Amino acid sequence: MLKKLGYEAEAVPDEASALHTDAEACAAGHLFSAIIMDLTIPGGMGGQEAAPLLRENHTPAQLIASSGYANDPVMAQYRSYQFDAVLAKLCHMGGLAAAPVTQCRF
Repeated sequence: MLKKLGYEAEAVPDEASALHTDAEACAAGHLFSAIIMDLTIPGGMGGQEAAPLLRENHTPAQLIASSGYANDPVMAQYRSYQFDAVLAKLCHMGGLAAAPVTQCRF
């Protein structure tokens, strides 16, 4: 969906990979504008755990929490968990297009 909206996008399988990919991109000077993170990764690090680590690494990207659980406290109070925005699952093209980021490389 991101590519259909004109964004350059890169997908990774989990949040540990997101940390590594963001660090590599920063070192190469090819910065991400935003990182959408799923809050729940079965058997792995989720977005809630990754967000503080990305902030410690000084990522310039906007961090967007994504979850299918509307009652998740992170979704309700995302700024308290170091996120800049939320994107509810199952998102649709209109919801993604309205995300609070412009000219992004996700």
